[in-house]
Amino acid sequence: MRIRRFHTVFILLCGLVSVAFLGTCDKMPINGDLDGMWQLMTVQTPGHTRDAKTDQVYMCIQLHMVEWRYVRNDTIHFYSHFRQQADSLYILNLYHASTHAAVGSDDIPVTASEMALGAMDLWGIHTLDTRYRIHHLDENDLTLEKADTIYTFRKF
Repeated sequence: MRIRRFHTVFILLCGLVSVAFLGTCDKMPINGDLDGMWQLMTVQTPGHTRDAKTDQVYMCIQLHMVEWRYVRNDTIHFYSHFRQQADSLYILNLYHASTHAAVGSDDIPVTASEMALGAMDLWGIHTLDTRYRIHHLDENDLTLEKADTIYTFRKF
């Protein structure tokens, strides 16, 4: 009788543990604290710090993609691939965001001439391949440095 009761309790516990593990099958962030929605808060250059909160400049990092978004009267956004290596964030392959199709189906690459016209100046991206130094990163704050400019973001 005791063995039968122990066996029943054991089966129930195994079932509960299995259900608990099945609930954790969601995709886990592959980029650690870097994954998420980030808002540009300040841009600091030598001798000047600009408050960028009201500019509504964002970047969203998930999997191997970054969405660059500027929200004003017309939303401007781009996509890019990225690679994180040690304390560096490499931005690769910039594309215009397609609002009518899935990512990858109608993506139009950003050209060097568009870069020269300042298409990505808000984020300090002036060439098609850009490297930021990750100055600080935790679950709430991100500070990127490029040349002599420091970009501070908050996660929301």
